[in-house]
Amino acid sequence: MKLIKSGLVLLGVIVLLSGCATTDKNKKIAKKITYKDYFDSLKPDLSQFSASEKIEAKKIATTHAKNFYQGLKNRNHAIFSKSKKLRKQDFNVWCNAVNKRYGILESQKYVGVKSEPLIMRYVWKWVFKKKILNESFEKDILFSVRMIKYKKKNKCSLLVVGFE
Repeated sequence: MKLIKSGLVLLGVIVLLSGCATTDKNKKIAKKITYKDYFDSLKPDLSQFSASEKIEAKKIATTHAKNFYQGLKNRNHAIFSKSKKLRKQDFNVWCNAVNKRYGILESQKYVGVKSEPLIMRYVWKWVFKKKILNESFEKDILFSVRMIKYKKKNKCSLLVVGFE
């Protein structure tokens, strides 16, 4: 019985290994990516942002902030999805949670940018209005978009978006 089982295992290994060989000699072999290469591609670029990179980063950050703002204010999933892929049900849950905690989104104002060694942080002030016991209160929340450069990419990339 053990002989039959070991024979089947051996047969399975032979079939598995024989299926891995290629018959086309002209096929290019894809470069195997190592863990080191993958993690090197994720390392941030420690150099300062150039003037053109700052302009590009601000344009990308402004677009994401606009999409988040209009998506939340108008409860427009299509606009919001341009910046953050979220199912419509999850988007509605998120909108309800933000409205319950902060109130209704009223306005957005660009505050400025903070340049840190690795990232550029663009900040907006969002004004929410909430009605409590027939009185209306305003609450200011900072919304930031952080941009970063990676060593293997020649352009700025979105790092994180969110409330402060």
